[in-house]
Amino acid sequence: MIPAEDCPLDPFRRPTLSWLSIFFDVGHILLSVGAALLVSAAVPAASPALAAGSLLLTALFLLPIKHRMMKRVGFPRENDFRGDSLEFAKTYSPFSLPSDASSAREADWESAGPTERREALLRFMQMLHSASDLDILLELTASQILHCVPAVSFRIALADEDPSFLAYAFSLDHEVRRGERENRLFTADEDLCGTVVRSGVPLVTGEYAETCRIRNLPARESASAWAGYPLSSGPSVIGAMLLLRDTPFTEGEQSLLESIAAAVGPAAAKARLVRESNRRTALVSGLVRASRLILGAAGRKDLPETILSAARDLLPCHSAILLLPESSESWKAAGRTGEAGWRADLPAVGMDHPFVRPIAGDRPAFLDRLPADDPFCSAADGGGAEFHSAVSLALRYREKTCGRVVFWNPLRAAPPREHDAMLLNAFAAICVAALEKDRPQAPPGSAESALSEELTSLQRLDQALNSASDPSEAMAVVLDWGIRYAEAACGLAAICTEDAFEVSAAFGYPPETGLAKGIRLPRDSEGFEEAVRTGQSFRMQSQGTQGRGLLPCGRVSLFLPIRRGVRILGVLLLESESEAAFPPAQAEFLERLASHAAIAISNAQLYAEVRNANQAKSEFISFVAHELKTPMTSIRGYTDLVAQGAVGPVSQPQANFLATIRLNVDRMAALVSDLNDVSRIESGRLKLEFSAVALSPAVDEVVEALRSQMEGKEQKLTLEIPADLPPAWVDRGRLIQILTNLVSNAYKYTPRGGVLRIAAERTSNRWDPSGPPEVVHFLIQDSGLGISLQEQKSIFQKFFRSEERVVRDLPGTGLGLHITRNLVEMHGGKIWFESELHKGSTFHFTVPAASL
Repeated sequence: MIPAEDCPLDPFRRPTLSWLSIFFDVGHILLSVGAALLVSAAVPAASPALAAGSLLLTALFLLPIKHRMMKRVGFPRENDFRGDSLEFAKTYSPFSLPSDASSAREADWESAGPTERREALLRFMQMLHSASDLDILLELTASQILHCVPAVSFRIALADEDPSFLAYAFSLDHEVRRGERENRLFTADEDLCGTVVRSGVPLVTGEYAETCRIRNLPARESASAWAGYPLSSGPSVIGAMLLLRDTPFTEGEQSLLESIAAAVGPAAAKARLVRESNRRTALVSGLVRASRLILGAAGRKDLPETILSAARDLLPCHSAILLLPESSESWKAAGRTGEAGWRADLPAVGMDHPFVRPIAGDRPAFLDRLPADDPFCSAADGGGAEFHSAVSLALRYREKTCGRVVFWNPLRAAPPREHDAMLLNAFAAICVAALEKDRPQAPPGSAESALSEELTSLQRLDQALNSASDPSEAMAVVLDWGIRYAEAACGLAAICTEDAFEVSAAFGYPPETGLAKGIRLPRDSEGFEEAVRTGQSFRMQSQGTQGRGLLPCGRVSLFLPIRRGVRILGVLLLESESEAAFPPAQAEFLERLASHAAIAISNAQLYAEVRNANQAKSEFISFVAHELKTPMTSIRGYTDLVAQGAVGPVSQPQANFLATIRLNVDRMAALVSDLNDVSRIESGRLKLEFSAVALSPAVDEVVEALRSQMEGKEQKLTLEIPADLPPAWVDRGRLIQILTNLVSNAYKYTPRGGVLRIAAERTSNRWDPSGPPEVVHFLIQDSGLGISLQEQKSIFQKFFRSEERVVRDLPGTGLGLHITRNLVEMHGGKIWFESELHKGSTFHFTVPAASL
């Protein structure tokens, strides 16, 4: 867990109010001493012991009065600031309120008002917005929740591809991460967590064992209070957030947890999609690498070792074994790789062994148990490779199994997902090509050589598909390859929808057919419906002179379903005017091509989902930011009215409190504005209005707005803006925003008495050859804190804040430089900096110069 004092995501850290503490302490001492002096003056002959006793008694008498006065002004209790106190942790949590937001109210969720709760939740959404890695997101969520809601255990369970299975993605017991409990599948029917996921309704109980008994579920936990909240993303529930402890959860805690779960669900779904997309991309890249290595090793003695090394790279496992047929009834190990200690000779096994036993379907076989006397278990025991599970991948060629790759103890002890199964089958086809080519009896120019050439073509196809980020684009690439390979007259690719087939690409059809991208074909169209129903490719030939298919003069149509597991993603149709088109060997290759299309389309759809999730997230943040403007405007307006005496005289302490409220409202308004800019930039909705802008007045406007802050720190500002500086081609408002962000950072991180410099010049663009030829080069220099080498690479990232304590004590959101870089690049310019720790920084940026 992240310690409270190191939490990087709360820019509004609560001050200690040391000045107020000193005021009360000094007053307490002065009153006590004054009382002692009065006693001494009243009794001139009093001894020093009497004076000291009166001082002590007066101090003790005044102590409760001091504490009562401190409580009335909202001063925090002493144990609020102990490092081991939950109250201290709250002050550094997004869900606690700044102490200066309301001095009459304790900073906790139970007593917070609606405005403070909105602000706290907004800051939590800010935290989620910054974490795209799933593990980091869950770690931060646990850290922040446990600052506010004490619990013995905190867990987040996510549903698997098969929603009947769950796995803990995060498990924390007694502040210790329990990695051994994570990523292990369990059925939703065997745990109370599954009830929350299936129903989508929170479940909170103070009698965990009794609740499990009533629902006929095993009680697996020792804690008595249990709280589970569904994590929803759109209409689906992706998992649940669980907390366990011995005392019941209060209504305020339940309200907070429900709000948090509502925010964590979409963020976790997005981060999960990103992780899955990266994993699939890595798998496809691994398949491309494997094909190069294996086909390059065909004919060499090290082919078995190359196959096994590539296998472990594709599907991480304890060991990999290559089994080849020794006879019609016996299989032997031709190679093994992985952990040392396997016996020199692995045993030969018969056709009844689980590793080589034929299975129905084309999925790799998953095995989670072997007989105790299995020969492989006996051979593995000597090497410490105790059996847990295995995946057996059949290497098939023309309906014949010519080998098996066994993955011993794969990292994910569960059946391969549909996407993984397709990749493994593609890997098997590559292995078959190399093994068949390696056989000495294969004559030159044989079918085996043709298969090798076809698989080399598939390798090139994979490289082309890797660049397709849209499902329609991937379909068009596959259709183009299929038409050229089969020498078909025309063809189309259609994606399945609920009630029709939507054409994503069509080549070669006459205009009168009306077949083009975007056309929708009925769900019961001849050939298409059968391809979806059977999940198998089939060849449809015309009878007599009547053409079939969509081509009027077509003689043969080949329908190829694009299938991901049991789900049909689309259909590929190839048509020819020759009755001899699409022979069996060619159709077999086209089926493999359709399998590769399924992988690419699945990846492209996943990418589209991630893009849509990002869009939904940006729209949600934009909506929240917009909705927060109304209450902030009201708070600011009424605060100003009260401060001006509109409802009566205002004392100095009241004026101070009102100034603090106004300061925090301004901070929140800046945060909302920054979040709104980020969401508009990421969604592409931020528009710039370009015009020729005079630069000297724009710079003067920025300087005048910040002059009072710089004078307050006695900083010296030097302006080097030529009077005849030509205009720039920019959006004036956004240029002022760029300059304001950079100049405000310069004065903020420069100590009292420091030096600032702003300069500009029109010059040729020597920094970006691909940019505009003439630019205006701005320079903002300071003598401030500087940036360390380790942090320089992260300075433009969203929500980045330096780990330097001096920097973290200053207000800020970590969004300013991120927005600035995007605005500069949207203008066609470039931004960069030089910096040295404790010696200052110099930020440069360019914008296009207007035509003279």
